Amino acid sequence: MDIFVVNKEEKEKADALATSLALPIKENLPEKGDFFLFYHNQKLYLQSIRHPEFKAFCLDFLSPEMLRKKATAATSKDLLIKAVGAVKKRPKILDCTLGLGVDSFLLMARNCEVWACERNKILSALWRDAAARANLQNIRFIDEDAKLFLKNTKENFDILYLDPMYPEKRKTAPKKEMLLLRELLGGDDDADKLFSCAWEKARERVVVKRPIHAEYLAGEKPVIQYRGKSIRYDVYLK
Repeated sequence: MDIFVVNKEEKEKADALATSLALPIKENLPEKGDFFLFYHNQKLYLQSIRHPEFKAFCLDFLSPEMLRKKATAATSKDLLIKAVGAVKKRPKILDCTLGLGVDSFLLMARNCEVWACERNKILSALWRDAAARANLQNIRFIDEDAKLFLKNTKENFDILYLDPMYPEKRKTAPKKEMLLLRELLGGDDDADKLFSCAWEKARERVVVKRPIHAEYLAGEKPVIQYRGKSIRYDVYLK
């Protein structure tokens, strides 16, 4: 993957990102590979080379859509908030699969103490850029595989939250951003192992986000389910 310099005004940020990710800088539009990163108007974007028809992706916690979701989470109506037990409490939560960071963003809206792991360095860069622009401060970010972090940490967490990559068998077409995410990450073949690690460490519960008709993660039947139209939250109580 390359980092494309769109203009001179963005070059300083592009150089810093290239250094941190150990990626090459290109001043001509990349034509080979699967993706490239670039800054535009002080925002970091991910562009697919294989799918040039896809709009460049930028994570933005200040977008109208994100602010609407944040408002819903603040009223305790969101299924995620119910699933993690944050309607009345403010639990300490580890998001083991940060991804695009939307769920952690909503949990922060409830003033939960949120820690989050992300092992993919490109997603990490996109998330850190969006978090800096939104001035998100009440989250601890761990740039590491959650399994390794859980093995070595002395921290305790009330809730362990998992949102592994969805199985590919879906009746409805996924959003373009999810197609890009799947191409970038591949599958989460170790999701069952992650569930086992999470179960060992959680003080109160493990919560797993799944497609509405997907099989149980690791074959384990949950104690409680919160079901929406297309997704559900499987809750495993300790």
